[in-house]
This record gives sequence, structure tokens and C-alpha cells, in this order.
Amino acid sequence: MIGRLKLSLLIITLVLFGGVTISLISASSVESDAVMTINGIQVSKEEFELSLYRNVAHTYNYFHLKWGAEDHPDFWQTSYEGETPSSYIKERTINQLIDLKVKQRLAVELGLISDFTYDTLVKWWKQDNLNRKTRYESGKLVYGPLESSLTNFYKYYYSNLFIKLQNQLNQTRFKIDDSQLASFYEVNKEKWFTYTPSVEVEYVEYRYQGQLEENRVYQEVVSDKKKMENGTSLKEAIPGSTPLIQYHRKTYTSHEKIFGEDNPNHFIKQLAFNLTEGDIKIMHASETSSIYLMKCLNKANEKIYSLNEVEDELLWYYRKSQYDNLIKDLSLRADVVIRRPVYDNLQIPFESKFKNSKKGASSNLNPAI
Repeated sequence: MIGRLKLSLLIITLVLFGGVTISLISASSVESDAVMTINGIQVSKEEFELSLYRNVAHTYNYFHLKWGAEDHPDFWQTSYEGETPSSYIKERTINQLIDLKVKQRLAVELGLISDFTYDTLVKWWKQDNLNRKTRYESGKLVYGPLESSLTNFYKYYYSNLFIKLQNQLNQTRFKIDDSQLASFYEVNKEKWFTYTPSVEVEYVEYRYQGQLEENRVYQEVVSDKKKMENGTSLKEAIPGSTPLIQYHRKTYTSHEKIFGEDNPNHFIKQLAFNLTEGDIKIMHASETSSIYLMKCLNKANEKIYSLNEVEDELLWYYRKSQYDNLIKDLSLRADVVIRRPVYDNLQIPFESKFKNSKKGASSNLNPAI
């Protein structure tokens, strides 16, 4: 008589977002609550839910922006053109965990860490909080919060591990000599190092105070914009008797430095460079209680920074592209098995024990990293 339930393969399918081939199996071991395994690393229900909950706000925002959906009792099971929030949040979580576990496996293979489980990470979290409490009670300095949440410790641990992983790869696999870097520059210079030297614009700033005045002023700006589109100049389009309206004509250069965090010229310059020659646009600036009506008079032809000017940035781009491509390739080739009964029985929405966890992040890396 067979002592434990065997796993039977049902179907091969694709994860919606990542294009990763996954196996769905009809049952999980009676001894395990794992939702899935990724390259042999088990993802328990607790770990999956921890990652799942971090995507709740994003999911609400996604469905609101795409379909105008609002929260309601049946939100998670409502179909929006065939897409439900419950499926979306699960699939997004799967892809994030594939990325995370692929990097974890690579870190093990490179000798950065010893293999570990989620349960081990939970033990490290509890020990870290105990160590912090002990240091505090003995009068020693404690950096960061006295007690970190599991959610924040989990994020902090992996973030630091992946920084070490990329640094290790930069020193080993991602080395590049000067001639190779020059070739990489030629292939990518138009994508990454193109810039516009200058742009000349004229604009009017309409000031307002309060919501009611903002609505009135906006209608006034729309009217002035229509006049300009019919051939009226900007100076002629604006009413000269209104003291809160100011006309400006200015040329901005890409290398110009504008000091002061609250300086509205930061925003105005950004608006100017986003226009094409001849464009007339209305742009809001709630930071300064203003609405801008701007026309682009002249925009210089694009130029490309020389190799000498961007050598440091180019090396960063090269290493990042190599790292991203490596992780993407490993993720697409990952051995992903989802245990269907556990996966299907995840409750969405759910009252997560992580919802009210304390904020903060641990400042101490576990010695295992």
C-alpha cells in the first residue's frame, strides 16, 4: 500500500505576464503546504501570501486606471474583459517569486550564501529582533527600528543579497575591455545617449486660488488655446487686464542647472523639453497653483553624447543590461511547478497577518549573506 500521495502531472501552460512555462499538478504532498516550487525551492503558503499582500494596492490601482474599477464586495472575483483581480494578483506574485528564487539559486551557485528556506528566514527575523531588543536594553546603539516586521525583514534581506549578487557578477561575468565597450556604445548610443541641446518656448502662467477658481481659470486657458490654434499669437490671446496672468519667453538648455528644490523652473523646463516644435499645450502645476499655456517656438536638433562623456554611465548600462538579460533568461528556463489545490484555495481577498505588521526595516544583515 502506498504510504503517501503521489503527484500527477495535469497540464503545461504559460504564466500570463512572464511567459514562463509552468507545470500544474493535481495534488500536493500531504506533508507540505507549498503553493509552488521554483528550481526545487519550495514556496510555502505563508511566503506566497506575504508576497501576495504586497501587490494588493498595485492591483487596485491597475484595475482602477485600466477600467475605472472601484473597490466593492465582489471586486476580486469580478471579470473585467476576461481579467479578474484575483487571477491578476496571483499571476503577478508568481512572476515576482520566480525572479526572486532564480536570483536566490544563482547566489547559492556562486557561493554567496548557503541554501536556505523561508522557515530559516523567519528564524533569522526573530533572532534579529531579539538581538536588537537585547542591544537596546543593554544601552547599546540600535540603528533603525527596535522591532522590524517580517515583511520588511524579508524585503531588506533579499534586497541586500541581490546587491551583493550583482556586484559579484560585475566582477566576474560582466567584465568588458575598452574595445568591447566602444562597440557597445555604437550599438546603443542613439537609445541611451541622445539629448536635445536647447528649446525655446513662450508661455503664460495663469495663477488661481482654490478649486472653484481653478475650474474657472482652466476654462479661460482652453479658450485662449483655441484662439492660438486659429492663428492668434499668445500675447494677443491672453487678456491683458488680468494681473494674475504673466507672459514669458525663454530658452532652456539641457545642461542648464536650476537650483532650489521648490523652484518652479524645474517643472517648466521639463514641460518645455517634452514639447515638439509648434506644439501648444495646457499643463497643470498643482505645486504652484498654476496652469501653463505653452508653445514651443524652436527645438534644436538632437545630438549624441560622445563616448568620453558617458563612459561611466555606459559601463553601468552594460552591466545592468547583462544582469537583466541573465535573470530574464534564467526565469524563462526556470522549473516551475504549481501545486493546484493549495494555489486554487488561496483566499482572495484575505485578512493577512502581514496587514498590520509594524513598519521599519532591519539594519543588520544576517551573517548568512
